[in-house]
Amino acid sequence: MSVMRPALFLAVVMLAVLDVVVTAQSNVRAVVYAGGFAAPLNIVQDPTNRSVQFVVEQAGRIRAIRAGAVVPGEFLNLSNTIRSGGEQGLLGLAFAPDYASSGRFYVNFTNRDGHTVIARFRRSSDPFVADPAFGFPPGAPDGQPDMLSWHVLWLPVVVVLQLMWLAGITWILSSLTVALPDVTYFVNLFVFLLMWVTPIGFKPEMVPAGFRFVLYLNPIFYMTEMYRASMLNGRFPSASVAAVYVVMCLATFALGSAFFERFKGVLTDYE
Repeated sequence: MSVMRPALFLAVVMLAVLDVVVTAQSNVRAVVYAGGFAAPLNIVQDPTNRSVQFVVEQAGRIRAIRAGAVVPGEFLNLSNTIRSGGEQGLLGLAFAPDYASSGRFYVNFTNRDGHTVIARFRRSSDPFVADPAFGFPPGAPDGQPDMLSWHVLWLPVVVVLQLMWLAGITWILSSLTVALPDVTYFVNLFVFLLMWVTPIGFKPEMVPAGFRFVLYLNPIFYMTEMYRASMLNGRFPSASVAAVYVVMCLATFALGSAFFERFKGVLTDYE
């Protein structure tokens, strides 16, 4: 009897718990939030608007919902670019952390060749319509995202200015080593430290605001931002960054030229 009582008590407790679970489940009801979709795979919350969601359809469309009502039209349509069926099709949507400012988002789909592609797009001026020409050209034969835009036309100017900066720095350091031969050891250390605080493996906005001034004191920061804006972000660099970069490169070249003219007579390799 002493063994049966605990077992009986445990059975009663389990039945009571089961009854509570069944009762709770019986009170759960499904409510239609929005309808009219063809093979929807997932719904993604708009990070900039709590009342807006995006529905991904396997056949290649992304449609928007605002406050429970389907927004007319399509946010993005890749149906002519993808292969759909079974486990293939338009499979995912993710927004960039800086979507509010950049408008960038990413989609995962199966292209016509059966390969998985992750392509980058950008929201247009209409928050419910994407720019289909950004990042991934419709009808591209390989279905691969094109990360470059026409803003790369700015790059030749960036490269020429960078070469002028490098020439100026070279002349300055070559002149200084004549009077201070040991300065090369400090230069190596200084360049090493600059590379550590250059936003190459991280974004400038990831640096705490209280320490961001360190970036602005680093000349390499302005170079990386010029390339980042043109090649990765698909836009022109900000006016402040571009202005500092241009002035920095021209001033360094002019100062280096002055150093070279002053010390060229004692430079070993000048003759």
